[in-house]
Amino acid sequence: MDKPRKSVIGVEISDVFIPPDTIQKWQRTVDLMARVFAVPAALIMRVHEDQIEVFISCKTDEENPYCQGEFAKLNSGLYCETVIKTQQLLLVPDARKDPAWDSNPDIALNMVSYFGMPILDSRGKVFGTICALDSKEHDYSQLYQALLRQFKEIIESDIVILSELTEKVRLLAELCRSNQDLEDFAHVASHDLRAPLSSILSSAELLNCECGEKLDESAKEFLRIIVDATRRMDRLIHDILIYSQAGHTKLSLSDVDFNCVLGVALENLKSAIEESQAIITADSLPSLEADSRSMSQLFQNLILNAIIYRGSEPPRIHVSAARSGEEWIFSVQDNGIGITTEDQTKIFESFVRVAKHVSGSGLGLAICKRSIEQHHGRIWVESSPGKGAVFRFAIPCHRV
Repeated sequence: MDKPRKSVIGVEISDVFIPPDTIQKWQRTVDLMARVFAVPAALIMRVHEDQIEVFISCKTDEENPYCQGEFAKLNSGLYCETVIKTQQLLLVPDARKDPAWDSNPDIALNMVSYFGMPILDSRGKVFGTICALDSKEHDYSQLYQALLRQFKEIIESDIVILSELTEKVRLLAELCRSNQDLEDFAHVASHDLRAPLSSILSSAELLNCECGEKLDESAKEFLRIIVDATRRMDRLIHDILIYSQAGHTKLSLSDVDFNCVLGVALENLKSAIEESQAIITADSLPSLEADSRSMSQLFQNLILNAIIYRGSEPPRIHVSAARSGEEWIFSVQDNGIGITTEDQTKIFESFVRVAKHVSGSGLGLAICKRSIEQHHGRIWVESSPGKGAVFRFAIPCHRV
């Protein structure tokens, strides 16, 4: 077991890795915090062994003296050191009235009021602080304290998710020797990782309820971005669960009417179809020995893919099937943006999105490939840029 990392002020340090997407989300959070509190400086600080880092600094006020990426020595009298040591809320309305803060370097930057809380990971290790500073006396009301706690919980929820995801990825490498262990892990990971997301959404809704009328349109947009990012993360975790199951869960084979399977997929996609004004047609499809649930998921992923990667015209999607020797070949044809030759193999790999402007987990087609291969079939695409795409998959006529 690795030896716990400690700072010179005696606390154990969280070493969680923060990816760029989360850093961008936190940037929007501190920008929103600065607007709500009407202060020049809103920060997320990260503690190291003998230094403290300005990890995120708001970009809403030119009077903010703290630059992202700056470091300061610990044991120098900073406000944040007290928060880290005590792991409690610190409220300093005006440090000029308290001689205990005379040597505080923050005062030299004219930051005379401070309001901050510690940021902890799921094991109680200190990541740093979240705080607001002002150049004038500032009494923070109980409402502001409740709001800062909500901001803190948003950050801590992200850290919990990232910490657990990192740990579970490590465990996944060990568990992948057994397909059953992998499936069990996916269920646990899905539950554990999705649970904190509800806390983030609840925090955002509370902020909107408590302070919605005080926010300008820019701040409201920041809040919407936080909610959207949380929902995308929830979708990613869901897709990872489905991907981990695809190809490993035992098939429940029966005589499947593919017309019914397609109908289930279209019903599940009703909102996306209506929103995009997609026109979907289909020939009569055969009945084959297959797993109806995975085939419905297959059609759903392929049709949703056609809707997402549509061109300037409303999507036109046609589903057909034809027998070829000892297999049936199904086709899902669209009028979308098309796919380059070099990308036609890549798109079936996990976490691949060839169109970077389109959101998604990059797992949909990888799930399709696993499902088809478990049916001893194959899947491919025929396309060229600007001319739509035809996704085809083949399933043997005999029993799987």
